[in-house]
Amino acid sequence: MEEPIPQVKKTVLEHGWDFEKYEQQGRLRFVAVSVIDISPDKLLYQILDAVNDIGAGRVVFDSVSSLESATMDKNKVREFLVQLSGFFKTLGVTCIMNYLTAESFSAVKGQLLGSLSATEMRLSSVTDGIIILRFVERGQRVDKLMNIIKMRGSEHSKDILRFEVDRGGFKLCEKFKE
Repeated sequence: MEEPIPQVKKTVLEHGWDFEKYEQQGRLRFVAVSVIDISPDKLLYQILDAVNDIGAGRVVFDSVSSLESATMDKNKVREFLVQLSGFFKTLGVTCIMNYLTAESFSAVKGQLLGSLSATEMRLSSVTDGIIILRFVERGQRVDKLMNIIKMRGSEHSKDILRFEVDRGGFKLCEKFKE
């Protein structure tokens, strides 16, 4: 929803993933909608049809924040996501949704978490995991940080870790030091 499909394909190709090949094999499907005129019901069925057509085990929804900025308010977005999440759980499909907030790009010294939008939208009860990504400027550089806030049924690290994304993929780095 945030980037044109050709841009997504070009970007992932730089990381060594050939989405064209997976599409041709019927293992990947894009669902693209205009953020100007989103119909929640139509979008829900487009996503479910794509999942059922290819037997998807994983879905990436980029980005939930686009729904809110389009024709849906926070309550409608919440209702849509609760419905979508329920369908995915019934089908055994893992869904990764990202949500971009202004707070993702700022943090004052000594404070890294700030407001959590998942809590604001009351979605933590329907999600199995919440992973927060932050971009924090320190000492003339921007650090990319990750923290697992919630991972249902898992004992996980509570540390705030640096991460990098390069041609080799996603790499967790050392613990962030203020």
